[in-house]
Amino acid sequence: MNFIYRKTRSVLYLLINLVLLIFLFPFNKKANIKFHNNIKRDQIINFIIEKKYKKKAKYLEIGCDLNQTFSKIDNEFNVGIDPVRGGNLKLTSKEFFENHNRETFDFVFIDGSHLIEDVFYDTSQAIRNLNIGGYILLDDVLPNNLFNTFRRRLTLHSFQDAYKILFFLRDLEFIKVYLIPSDHGMALIKLTDSPNLDKLRYDFDNIDFESYINLLNNNDFHKINTVNDLLDMD
Repeated sequence: MNFIYRKTRSVLYLLINLVLLIFLFPFNKKANIKFHNNIKRDQIINFIIEKKYKKKAKYLEIGCDLNQTFSKIDNEFNVGIDPVRGGNLKLTSKEFFENHNRETFDFVFIDGSHLIEDVFYDTSQAIRNLNIGGYILLDDVLPNNLFNTFRRRLTLHSFQDAYKILFFLRDLEFIKVYLIPSDHGMALIKLTDSPNLDKLRYDFDNIDFESYINLLNNNDFHKINTVNDLLDMD
Protein backbone atom coordinates (compact mmCIF):
# COMPACT_ATOMS: atom_id res chain seq x y z
CA MET A 1 0.00 0.00 0.00
CA ASN A 2 2.86 2.38 0.86
CA PHE A 3 4.48 1.63 -2.51
CA ILE A 4 1.29 2.47 -4.45
CA TYR A 5 0.75 5.63 -2.41
CA ARG A 6 4.30 6.86 -2.94
CA LYS A 7 4.21 6.15 -6.69
CA THR A 8 0.87 7.93 -7.07
CA ARG A 9 2.19 10.88 -5.11
CA SER A 10 5.31 10.99 -7.30
CA VAL A 11 3.20 11.19 -10.48
CA LEU A 12 1.03 13.93 -8.97
CA TYR A 13 4.04 16.01 -7.95
CA LEU A 14 5.59 15.51 -11.39
CA LEU A 15 2.49 17.03 -13.00
CA ILE A 16 2.57 19.92 -10.55
CA ASN A 17 6.25 20.48 -11.34
CA LEU A 18 5.49 20.70 -15.05
CA VAL A 19 2.80 23.31 -14.41
CA LEU A 20 5.17 25.31 -12.19
CA LEU A 21 7.92 25.10 -14.77
CA ILE A 22 5.67 26.41 -17.55
CA PHE A 23 3.93 29.25 -15.69
CA LEU A 24 6.39 30.32 -13.00
CA PHE A 25 9.74 29.81 -14.72
CA PRO A 26 10.22 33.54 -15.44
CA PHE A 27 9.94 34.25 -11.70
CA ASN A 28 12.21 31.49 -10.43
CA LYS A 29 15.37 32.28 -8.50
CA LYS A 30 18.39 30.02 -8.15
CA ALA A 31 21.18 29.70 -5.62
CA ASN A 32 24.73 29.17 -6.82
CA ILE A 33 25.26 25.71 -5.33
CA LYS A 34 27.20 22.98 -7.10
CA PHE A 35 25.99 19.59 -5.95
CA HIS A 36 28.45 16.69 -6.06
CA ASN A 37 26.16 13.85 -4.97
CA ASN A 38 29.16 11.72 -4.04
CA ILE A 39 28.49 11.51 -0.32
CA LYS A 40 25.32 10.21 1.35
CA ARG A 41 23.89 11.00 4.77
CA ASP A 42 24.41 7.48 6.13
CA GLN A 43 28.05 7.57 4.98
CA ILE A 44 28.65 10.74 6.98
CA ILE A 45 26.95 9.40 10.08
CA ASN A 46 28.67 6.01 9.99
CA PHE A 47 32.08 7.54 9.25
CA ILE A 48 31.97 9.82 12.30
CA ILE A 49 30.42 7.18 14.56
CA GLU A 50 33.11 4.67 13.64
CA LYS A 51 36.11 7.00 13.64
CA LYS A 52 35.29 8.98 16.78
CA TYR A 53 33.06 6.70 18.83
CA LYS A 54 34.08 3.19 17.70
CA LYS A 55 30.41 2.43 16.96
CA LYS A 56 29.44 3.14 20.58
CA ALA A 57 27.90 6.59 20.09
CA LYS A 58 24.54 7.61 21.48
CA TYR A 59 22.70 8.22 18.20
CA LEU A 60 19.32 9.92 17.76
CA GLU A 61 17.39 10.22 14.49
CA ILE A 62 14.41 12.56 14.19
CA GLY A 63 12.10 11.66 11.30
CA CYS A 64 12.78 8.09 10.20
CA ASP A 65 10.01 7.58 7.60
CA LEU A 66 10.72 4.16 6.02
CA ASN A 67 14.06 3.80 7.83
CA GLN A 68 16.01 4.68 4.69
CA THR A 69 18.81 6.01 6.90
CA PHE A 70 18.04 4.55 10.32
CA SER A 71 18.39 0.96 9.10
CA LYS A 72 21.91 1.69 7.77
CA ILE A 73 23.44 3.06 10.96
CA ASP A 74 26.04 0.63 12.28
CA ASN A 75 26.13 1.51 15.97
CA GLU A 76 25.28 -0.04 19.34
CA PHE A 77 22.88 2.63 20.72
CA ASN A 78 20.34 3.99 18.22
CA VAL A 79 17.12 5.86 18.98
CA GLY A 80 14.78 6.71 16.10
CA ILE A 81 11.62 8.74 16.58
CA ASP A 82 8.79 9.27 14.12
CA PRO A 83 5.09 9.90 14.84
CA VAL A 84 3.92 7.83 11.86
CA ARG A 85 6.35 5.03 11.00
CA GLY A 86 9.99 3.99 11.23
CA GLY A 87 12.50 4.19 14.03
CA ASN A 88 11.88 2.49 17.36
CA LEU A 89 9.74 5.11 19.13
CA LYS A 90 6.42 6.34 17.72
CA LEU A 91 6.62 9.88 19.06
CA THR A 92 6.78 13.45 17.83
CA SER A 93 10.01 15.25 18.63
CA LYS A 94 8.15 17.44 21.14
CA GLU A 95 6.77 14.39 22.93
CA PHE A 96 10.21 12.83 22.96
CA PHE A 97 12.16 15.80 24.32
CA GLU A 98 9.56 17.02 26.81
CA ASN A 99 8.20 13.74 28.18
CA HIS A 100 10.45 10.84 27.29
CA ASN A 101 14.13 11.62 26.85
CA ARG A 102 16.65 11.26 29.68
CA GLU A 103 19.78 10.94 27.51
CA THR A 104 22.40 13.19 26.03
CA PHE A 105 23.59 12.24 22.55
CA ASP A 106 26.77 12.17 20.52
CA PHE A 107 25.12 12.39 17.10
CA VAL A 108 21.67 13.64 16.09
CA PHE A 109 20.32 13.37 12.55
CA ILE A 110 17.34 15.67 11.84
CA ASP A 111 15.10 14.86 8.89
CA GLY A 112 11.60 15.51 10.24
CA SER A 113 9.27 18.34 9.29
CA HIS A 114 10.93 20.90 7.00
CA LEU A 115 8.88 23.86 8.24
CA ILE A 116 11.26 26.30 9.88
CA GLU A 117 9.44 26.40 13.23
CA ASP A 118 9.79 22.61 13.49
CA VAL A 119 13.39 22.57 12.24
CA PHE A 120 14.25 25.26 14.77
CA TYR A 121 12.62 23.33 17.60
CA ASP A 122 14.37 20.09 16.67
CA THR A 123 17.74 21.81 16.23
CA SER A 124 17.61 23.81 19.47
CA GLN A 125 16.51 20.74 21.43
CA ALA A 126 19.25 18.68 19.81
CA ILE A 127 21.82 21.27 20.91
CA ARG A 128 20.43 21.20 24.46
CA ASN A 129 20.75 17.41 24.53
CA LEU A 130 24.12 17.08 22.77
CA ASN A 131 27.41 16.17 24.41
CA ILE A 132 30.24 18.65 23.84
CA GLY A 133 32.17 17.53 20.78
CA GLY A 134 29.02 15.90 19.39
CA TYR A 135 27.39 16.39 15.99
CA ILE A 136 24.06 17.32 14.44
CA LEU A 137 23.34 16.59 10.78
CA LEU A 138 20.52 18.55 9.14
CA ASP A 139 19.06 17.35 5.86
CA ASP A 140 17.34 19.42 3.14
CA VAL A 141 18.75 22.82 4.08
CA LEU A 142 20.47 23.74 0.78
CA PRO A 143 17.75 24.31 -1.82
CA ASN A 144 19.02 25.48 -5.19
CA ASN A 145 15.83 27.07 -6.51
CA LEU A 146 12.84 28.99 -5.19
CA PHE A 147 10.24 26.45 -6.39
CA ASN A 148 11.38 23.93 -3.78
CA THR A 149 11.00 26.29 -0.81
CA PHE A 150 7.27 26.99 -0.66
CA ARG A 151 5.84 26.24 2.78
CA ARG A 152 2.95 24.38 1.19
CA ARG A 153 4.55 21.38 -0.47
CA LEU A 154 4.12 21.55 -4.25
CA THR A 155 7.11 19.64 -5.59
CA LEU A 156 8.26 16.02 -5.34
CA HIS A 157 11.26 16.93 -3.24
CA SER A 158 10.38 19.92 -1.09
CA PHE A 159 12.78 21.75 1.20
CA GLN A 160 9.96 24.05 2.37
CA ASP A 161 11.68 26.80 4.41
CA ALA A 162 14.12 24.64 6.38
CA TYR A 163 16.99 26.61 4.80
CA LYS A 164 16.28 29.52 7.18
CA ILE A 165 17.93 27.56 9.99
CA LEU A 166 21.32 28.55 8.51
CA PHE A 167 20.77 32.13 9.72
CA PHE A 168 20.29 30.91 13.28
CA LEU A 169 23.33 28.64 13.12
CA ARG A 170 25.54 31.38 11.67
CA ASP A 171 25.24 33.44 14.85
CA LEU A 172 26.07 30.72 17.40
CA GLU A 173 29.60 30.99 18.79
CA PHE A 174 29.67 27.56 20.41
CA ILE A 175 29.32 25.52 17.21
CA LYS A 176 31.05 25.02 13.88
CA VAL A 177 28.94 24.65 10.75
CA TYR A 178 29.93 22.69 7.64
CA LEU A 179 27.79 22.79 4.49
CA ILE A 180 27.59 19.56 2.48
CA PRO A 181 26.34 20.10 -1.11
CA SER A 182 25.55 16.43 -1.67
CA ASP A 183 22.52 14.18 -1.33
CA HIS A 184 19.66 16.64 -0.66
CA GLY A 185 21.88 19.40 0.73
CA MET A 186 23.03 19.05 4.33
CA ALA A 187 24.59 21.01 7.17
CA LEU A 188 26.83 19.35 9.75
CA ILE A 189 27.10 21.02 13.15
CA LYS A 190 29.80 20.33 15.72
CA LEU A 191 29.25 21.49 19.30
CA THR A 192 32.60 22.93 20.37
CA ASP A 193 31.69 24.46 23.74
CA SER A 194 28.91 24.60 26.31
CA PRO A 195 25.90 26.19 24.58
CA ASN A 196 24.59 29.57 25.68
CA LEU A 197 20.92 28.62 26.01
CA ASP A 198 19.84 32.28 25.92
CA LYS A 199 20.95 32.36 22.28
CA LEU A 200 18.71 29.47 21.25
CA ARG A 201 16.06 31.76 19.80
CA TYR A 202 15.62 33.54 16.49
CA ASP A 203 13.12 35.61 14.47
CA PHE A 204 12.77 34.10 10.98
CA ASP A 205 9.94 36.36 9.76
CA ASN A 206 11.99 38.63 7.51
CA ILE A 207 14.10 35.92 5.87
CA ASP A 208 13.30 34.93 2.28
CA PHE A 209 15.01 33.04 -0.53
CA GLU A 210 16.84 36.17 -1.70
CA SER A 211 18.30 36.53 1.81
CA TYR A 212 19.42 32.92 1.63
CA ILE A 213 21.22 33.52 -1.69
CA ASN A 214 23.01 36.50 -0.17
CA LEU A 215 23.95 34.47 2.89
CA LEU A 216 25.62 31.82 0.77
CA ASN A 217 27.42 34.41 -1.35
CA ASN A 218 28.68 36.54 1.53
CA ASN A 219 29.59 33.98 4.22
CA ASP A 220 32.59 31.72 4.09
CA PHE A 221 30.99 28.51 5.35
CA HIS A 222 33.22 25.46 5.67
CA LYS A 223 32.44 22.90 2.95
CA ILE A 224 32.55 19.12 2.92
CA ASN A 225 32.59 17.54 -0.53
CA THR A 226 33.89 14.02 0.18
CA VAL A 227 33.94 11.63 3.12
CA ASN A 228 37.69 12.22 3.48
CA ASP A 229 37.01 15.91 4.13
CA LEU A 230 35.50 14.82 7.45
CA LEU A 231 39.02 13.94 8.60
CA ASP A 232 39.99 17.62 8.37
CA MET A 233 37.27 18.89 10.69
CA ASP A 234 38.60 20.58 13.84
